[in-house]
Amino acid sequence: MRTSIGGTYNNVFGRGYSRWQYENSENNSAFGFSQFQSYSLAWTVTNTANYKLKFGEHNIELLAGQEALNTGAGWGSSQSGINPFSWDPNYIDITKLASTNQPQSSQTKGVNFSSYFGNVKYSFKEKYILGLVIRRDGSSRFGKNNRYGVFPAASVAWRISSENFMQSLSFVNDLKIRGGYGAMGNSNNVNPLNQYSLYGGDVGNSSYDITGSNSKATTGFYRTRIGNDNAKWETSITKNIGIDGLFFGGKLDVVV
Repeated sequence: MRTSIGGTYNNVFGRGYSRWQYENSENNSAFGFSQFQSYSLAWTVTNTANYKLKFGEHNIELLAGQEALNTGAGWGSSQSGINPFSWDPNYIDITKLASTNQPQSSQTKGVNFSSYFGNVKYSFKEKYILGLVIRRDGSSRFGKNNRYGVFPAASVAWRISSENFMQSLSFVNDLKIRGGYGAMGNSNNVNPLNQYSLYGGDVGNSSYDITGSNSKATTGFYRTRIGNDNAKWETSITKNIGIDGLFFGGKLDVVV
């Protein structure tokens, strides 16, 4: 059994200045200052168990695993204003500005993934080879109706060079015919907020003179996004058939 844990932590702080520009025919009207800070944490946890079994000329390998991850949860904010009492960067901060703007902030929860997977490999005399894989992937991008998707894959191979009727062809070192089929899920094209109905408000889209004064509008709320619990995983199907060959003592390698 094996367990691996990984993560990435980001912490950012910065300042910005917009000084008066005397080289312009018309100066900008103010000395501006801004500061920003943010942090985020992404993590991954993977657990796998592997088992090998050999009896006679049969070989079996089993792999089972689980993985969970978050693409990065964090928080950020910014503040800005104009005209500090001193232009010296050593003395400028938000509290020393003559005028400040509304502080801005944001928060992200990241996207959560949870996967369970299994893999079986079987071979007989290394001549007949079979592989089976199945995954059950879940993503917080989807609503409760289709949060998980199941994606199978299979491959087969026949090492024809091990057959008796090929032994007379001394220039053939290895020749294998193979084929495969697999389904792979994709969730990256779905907005993480797709499943939620969201609301917002601004003067242009959701205001009304509710008092009847004809001079003042009250800001209300309107729906900015219609949630969809029925969005599904995008599934890509891959099919292939080919030949791998090694000839003339390894001097010629062919993959088709």
